[in-house]
Amino acid sequence: MADLLVWLVAGPPSLGAPATIQSACSLVGHDLMTMAELDAALPDATWQAAPRSTDEPVPDTFWTVGLGSGPERRFSFGLNTELSAVQSAVSVANAVQDHLAGYEGMQWPECPGHQHPMAARIVDGSAVWVCRSEGRRIAEIGQLHTIA
Repeated sequence: MADLLVWLVAGPPSLGAPATIQSACSLVGHDLMTMAELDAALPDATWQAAPRSTDEPVPDTFWTVGLGSGPERRFSFGLNTELSAVQSAVSVANAVQDHLAGYEGMQWPECPGHQHPMAARIVDGSAVWVCRSEGRRIAEIGQLHTIA
């Protein structure tokens, strides 16, 4: 198996990872940094990525991507590097959101003025966070800091 690439959630992406993974992790990582509980949920949070093993019955365009705490991997999922940058950002956002809700019991990212998390969607060709109840666009993925 290829070497595991590891980089800080808030740091520059690993140059060995495909561009779509670098971009998606950077955008979602930025939004993760707006979460007050991040250090409690994922101390020393890192992105981790590696090409899928050739022994696995998947195309070689699939990589394993995940979040870890220091050297420990907390969860991972498969990501097809042939997806567009927008599709990759939504896929990574959904995977992280599912992990935090399922294992950490956190609603991330919180929807302003509501008791539910926002949903990652593609709207008009952009990866965005939308209000689940109103369907209203809140912010582009990677720009949660712009919310008032």
